[in-house]
Amino acid sequence: MSWFDERPWLKTGAQHEGYGRPIPDTTMLHLLDEAVRTNSDGPAIRYWGTTITYREFDAYARAFAQVLADGGFGAGDRLGLYMQNVPAFPIAVFAAWKLGGQVVPLNPMYRGELEHIFNDSQPKAIVVSAHAWIDRVAQWAQHIPQIFTVSEDDFITGQLPPAIAPLMQNTDTGQTDFLTAIQTVLNSGNTDSVPTEPPIGPNDPAMIGYTSGTSGRSKGAEILHVGIAHNAQMAKIQNGYGPEHSYFTLAPVFHITGFVTQMLAAVACASTLIMNYRFEPSSVLRMLREEKPHAMAGPATAFLALLAHPELTGTEFDSFTAINSGGAPVPEALVEKFEERTGHYVGQGYGLTETSGQSAAVPQGMRAPVDEKTGTLSAGLPLAAPMYRIIDLDGNEVGPGEVGEICVSGPIIARSYLNNPEATAANIPGGELRTGDVGYMNEDGCCLLYTSDAA
Repeated sequence: MSWFDERPWLKTGAQHEGYGRPIPDTTMLHLLDEAVRTNSDGPAIRYWGTTITYREFDAYARAFAQVLADGGFGAGDRLGLYMQNVPAFPIAVFAAWKLGGQVVPLNPMYRGELEHIFNDSQPKAIVVSAHAWIDRVAQWAQHIPQIFTVSEDDFITGQLPPAIAPLMQNTDTGQTDFLTAIQTVLNSGNTDSVPTEPPIGPNDPAMIGYTSGTSGRSKGAEILHVGIAHNAQMAKIQNGYGPEHSYFTLAPVFHITGFVTQMLAAVACASTLIMNYRFEPSSVLRMLREEKPHAMAGPATAFLALLAHPELTGTEFDSFTAINSGGAPVPEALVEKFEERTGHYVGQGYGLTETSGQSAAVPQGMRAPVDEKTGTLSAGLPLAAPMYRIIDLDGNEVGPGEVGEICVSGPIIARSYLNNPEATAANIPGGELRTGDVGYMNEDGCCLLYTSDAA
């Protein structure tokens, strides 16, 4: 029995309420059904003056599922998503899942990389912002059977801030308009092609998440419903979030952090998702003042930008109960400065696309230890479900305080890389992810990173 088999992080985490509680194996469709049942008239999404209730959100998703089904989309098919933080994104995600399909979130900055991703994932449909279709996507996607474009001003009823308004382009693309297609189905009342019972189970694939491709072409990680549902339920189980709480989409929802720990977490908690189109410091500060959210997660660069903005007062964060950062190790100096200006501690987290989002995080009420050599905060404690090990170059486990490669296994790990058995065998041998990230674990089970290629 190794030191890691003792899972020292469980003993440390037991000091923090909610940590280590069992998480049920389920799917996001079941969690959405529960949110609709318990909070039907509560807000699912708020977006620049518009509120979409859970009843309305489910109806939109069901209507778009019917649109997809009418075009031949079915179980096992893939839907590409090329958008910013807009309501069409989660609507399209749940529509695909209602048909037993999978989703392929795409970075809206992708251009030539789309040729590889479309050839690899073979999407049967794509939902793309209108101006991006013309400028970036059309040349790579003409072969996709169903193409839907989203106007940038869809669902907006409020007044936009000056920094965001010029970005909202309503462009005629000649393709099927996403919202018009949904409204046509809603007006007809016909969604007979959409299963009334979820056609998927926890061990079915939910999404293909493409990694950043730092070592060659990006790889499509096949992520299961059980993995994303585990991660999405963390805030409900560990923090006690519910319908009275709200998430702000500081991180982009096409990225695994925004996708799971904000967008899906809100559904798992029957909470409100406050969407912001894209990160822009002045508009973010305005939204925080007006919407008063409770939780958000984002990269250190976003926190630096907010701290540097002349309009920051610090009171914008008064409503928050959880603020987290990830994507790269967070310097202690940044956390101290943010806490000094706002009164809030930023908790670090660690995960990759292949871990369905976070695999370690700082529990509520815990102050993470700092690595003396780098001055960065610990990534926190492994979540209750995954198993952590750290190994040397020969594959042998190392002890507390010894540096090596971080390895993670458990229900949150991607099943494989799409069409890439060689990479699967090399990076996920026996279902354990070899992260390629270097770090160590102290005697309390806190994981500290030296470098991170987390996607």
